[in-house]
Amino acid sequence: MSRSRIAAAIFLITAALLLALHGQRMVLTNDEGIVLESAQRMAAGGRIYVDFFGYMSPGSYWLQALVFRLFGLATRFSGGPGQAPNSGGERVQP
Repeated sequence: MSRSRIAAAIFLITAALLLALHGQRMVLTNDEGIVLESAQRMAAGGRIYVDFFGYMSPGSYWLQALVFRLFGLATRFSGGPGQAPNSGGERVQP
């Protein structure tokens, strides 16, 4: 087996493991609260880097703020598609 095939096999196995272990999350961080709190502020009219500091690029906040504006500020809309729904989608306190 050539070196390039071995490298490709290692890459594919690693990518498959990462996808299986972490691919079910909408947010690519383990701290969703950073995105959700900032998105909540943006959905209420706040401006990133003006009214509050954002730890990540604004795209994550914009997408979640759009979801909050379309469907309301409920916890059932704050998780990724791989997460189990909560016990009824309680309203988030602003």
